[in-house]
Amino acid sequence: MSLLSLRPLLQTKALTVEIGGKTVCRQLDMTISIGQHWGLLGINGIGKTTLLHTLAGLRTPAQGEIRLDDELLGTLPRRTIAQKIGVLLQADNDAFPGTVMETVLSGRHPWLGQWQWEGENDRMLALAALSDVGLEGFEQRQVNTLSGGERRRLALATLLTQNPCLFLLDEPTNHLDLHHQAELLRLLGRLAEEGIGVISVFHDPNHALAAGQALLLDRGRVAAVGGAVEVVTGAAFARVYAGDVRVFVTPEGVAVLPRWP
Repeated sequence: MSLLSLRPLLQTKALTVEIGGKTVCRQLDMTISIGQHWGLLGINGIGKTTLLHTLAGLRTPAQGEIRLDDELLGTLPRRTIAQKIGVLLQADNDAFPGTVMETVLSGRHPWLGQWQWEGENDRMLALAALSDVGLEGFEQRQVNTLSGGERRRLALATLLTQNPCLFLLDEPTNHLDLHHQAELLRLLGRLAEEGIGVISVFHDPNHALAAGQALLLDRGRVAAVGGAVEVVTGAAFARVYAGDVRVFVTPEGVAVLPRWP
């Protein structure tokens, strides 16, 4: 492994995050290096989205610091943050009508001057991103005619066009069928191999297994952090999910299923 692949991209030190009087995490120290994909796990309402938004600079932490490329996140201009961090929200909302191409090109806005229009290079990036998510040929479709899964893939293509060094993704597999879930996880794996940092909130622990690294939240603390296989097969995982999951270790790898009667 090269020294470049170990370079820290996002770091937290003694980070405490709170919302509505509830502590999401306390004194969190973690480092996301370039080329890593982290899966963020925990039961509903535990604060995964709140933590992700805090890491993106959309919320102010209660205590501690966040560094992006060794600079304090809170001191960086929003334009600089937008060039370095791409954020995928849980819901895809379109404030104005537009075509797929117009939407995906909005990812270039952090890189353009105040009166600058998108150029040919921007359009080439957008076309490549649409191809990466299986939406080639959709350029002139109106966004409001897309299915939920197509709209989710368009949001991902917009982030690819933005071309940040860190992706913060909130439930990126929302609305996707099994085929497109697998395609997405392969795409995120390729991004990590190319040196991009990725943090994804996942509801399905199997998707975190594909990420490689995992952080498990539980009632105001980090219950486990490390390699995804070790986290999912550990005692803390079973405790957090209160015995409602079954973890199978097979020659093909680890798989997680809900436990039902």
